[in-house]
Amino acid sequence: MKIIKTLIIGVCVIASLAAALFFYAMFNPDTLFKDKTPINLSDIETSSINEYIGRAAGDDIPRIASAESFYESENCITVCPTDVISTGVYRLKSWVSPNKTKRVGYKRRTVVNDGPKATVVKSNSEIAMEINNDYLQYYIIKLSDNSYILTKLTYQQAKAIRKEKNITLPIGIKDLTNGTEKKSLDEICEKYEIYLLYTTDA
Repeated sequence: MKIIKTLIIGVCVIASLAAALFFYAMFNPDTLFKDKTPINLSDIETSSINEYIGRAAGDDIPRIASAESFYESENCITVCPTDVISTGVYRLKSWVSPNKTKRVGYKRRTVVNDGPKATVVKSNSEIAMEINNDYLQYYIIKLSDNSYILTKLTYQQAKAIRKEKNITLPIGIKDLTNGTEKKSLDEICEKYEIYLLYTTDA
């Protein structure tokens, strides 16, 4: 009887941990801190553009339907992708601390600096990187005219696009890739004829 009881408890613990891990992987805590009120062009005209990057796009924010119109567009646009392609290249989120920390000590544990985090990493596991939660993946997004542009998305956004939901990305601007990520992305960007980045986390 004791053995059966121990087994049941063990199974329940494992199931609970698996459920918690799955929930954490599927849930994006960053969304808790973002204002979901749609932003219109009139709001942007009265303040700094950077204040509205990453916010929900109002009805009058230009919707980009082709790579050509993206390259010709002004700042503050949005995109309605039809498909998404993983690159396996991730960049540290702009709002995440660039330093690793660790706890030292036995009785009184203290958090200390453990060196810098990698700014750009490569990984074939989207779930593992989502659990890490410090990085955003670069994705190739397909537009309605079958052209492509580059952006960074959360796992949840990419999943929604793959399910063919009618998703409108947050307000973004054109930007350049540079440094380590440029080297990592050059080959795939050349394949899809991509020259600029659509960024929503400036």
